[in-house]
Amino acid sequence: MKITDFCIIFTVFVICFFDCMALRQQIAYEILYQNNRYNVIMDNAVEDALRAAYENIDINGSPQVNLNTAASFLTDELSVMLNGKTFMSEYYRDRLVCMVYADREGFYYTDVKDSRIWSEKQKFSNGEATEHSHKVNEIESFIYKKYNVLLSIPANDGESHENTIDDYTMMAIYKDYNGMYCFSAAAIKRKSPMRE
Repeated sequence: MKITDFCIIFTVFVICFFDCMALRQQIAYEILYQNNRYNVIMDNAVEDALRAAYENIDINGSPQVNLNTAASFLTDELSVMLNGKTFMSEYYRDRLVCMVYADREGFYYTDVKDSRIWSEKQKFSNGEATEHSHKVNEIESFIYKKYNVLLSIPANDGESHENTIDDYTMMAIYKDYNGMYCFSAAAIKRKSPMRE
């Protein structure tokens, strides 16, 4: 074989190598884009579900939320937002694990994909007196025991408190396109910084 034959073979290998790298990069970009799109859809759907389920404030200053409205609104909105496909299709039904609504004393949960029936209130260990970090840990450990899903929710009361569970929070736990478990949450914030 002549040197020109080796050059042609080398050039073919180099072109194939760079084409494979470009294809991998394109696939990685597409996965990143789809995950981001899916997370934005879930964030908006949870926020809209909580907004639709909010009914009133009782005499104690606690918000009243209709949990059945929240679950049905979330699934209805996901039906529309996820490419117009029906929510109960196999692919999307397996993605949504559960919904959780936390208030000051405890939390409720539902298997949205199967029954949409909310549980009785799961009380925090010390009721309203439970520290914020312990509330977060109790919800995380319950979700792990019930659904075998390990979450990492910020639990401190410092600067990142805005990015964690508040007194009245709705969460949806789901799988993204990579199969990683994520959560989207929305909270009812008080207008006054003072708490009772």
